[in-house]
Amino acid sequence: MTFRGPGTFTGTVDGLSGTLEYVVEGQGSVVTGELRGSFAITRGTGDLAGVQGHVTIEGIPATGGTYTVQYS
Repeated sequence: MTFRGPGTFTGTVDGLSGTLEYVVEGQGSVVTGELRGSFAITRGTGDLAGVQGHVTIEGIPATGGTYTVQYS
């Protein structure tokens, strides 16, 4: 299956608090529960205003996996 949709993260990144809005898209397996995809950060607020970035994900939700984050 494929997925795509918006999301919001509220919390702290490197000691800076705020909200990040993002779009996530990727593919998943109903059989194994594994997901592969990416997040593109579209907007930040608070101390995270102006943050841009990209996140790749690979793993099983609520179990574990690899998240690679690049931001500026």
